[in-house]
Amino acid sequence: MFDLVKSLKDGGLGYRKVAHELNARGLTTHTGQEWSSAYVYAVILRHEQRIARLEHRKKTYPLVYSKMWIE
Repeated sequence: MFDLVKSLKDGGLGYRKVAHELNARGLTTHTGQEWSSAYVYAVILRHEQRIARLEHRKKTYPLVYSKMWIE
């Protein structure tokens, strides 16, 4: 579903027009509701947040050893 929403948005449509197009095609949200502009915006935003979160999880950090000792 995200690919369709993103392609419509990248095609030059605004959030409201994307929602109208999805409703005209008879598609519903995962809860069975009609699409709204706020929901279209949320789908795109959450996908971007998910991609950023996955990139952060894959990041590796170098090991740093301190100069601690036991007395």
